[in-house]
Formats: sequence, structure tokens, C-alpha cells
Amino acid sequence: MNSAIPSIRRAMELMLNVLLVGPHGVGKTLMVVTQARLLGLVLKYYSASTLDPWTDLVGVPVPCDVEDRSTNVLRKELLFVRPADLDNAEILFFDEL
Repeated sequence: MNSAIPSIRRAMELMLNVLLVGPHGVGKTLMVVTQARLLGLVLKYYSASTLDPWTDLVGVPVPCDVEDRSTNVLRKELLFVRPADLDNAEILFFDEL
């Protein structure tokens, strides 16, 4: 797995998507977390086994009133509230797919 580190690091620098496949316990997660830390990148970790794609990624819909400035008419819209750290993440890491 150590031979994969330069490739993973380069993919992170280029902001590419990567899929790591290997036996349980060989250090895939540790490698990604360590390289992200060394590059100073903000990583958001998700365990796919507990991930709720709607609430964790899209957000929880919250109805709100929005005024149309041209007509001064209120209309309903859905605002999707999701964790703020998702917007700040430079790497989204989905473990145990």
C-alpha cells in the first residue's frame, strides 16, 4: 500500500476522484487521512454504512418565506440546511463503500 501514497498524494493535489480497493486493515483510511493532513487539506469523513445521503449531503429541507423584490410578494421556498463543515471540505472521503 505504501507504493500507492505518491499516486494518492498527486490525485489530491490535482483534486481528482480516487477509488481505493483492498483488504480490510491494510491502511487505506490512514493513508488518505495522513496525506490530506500533510497537504493541509480539509477532509470530511463519512462512513458509508451510516451515511444518510439526503440529510448528510443534500440537507434537510426547511420551508421559508422569500420576498420577490420586483413584486414585493412573499413566496415559499425550501432552504436545504446541511452541516457547515461540508461546504468547507476540500476532500470528501467515503469509507466502507
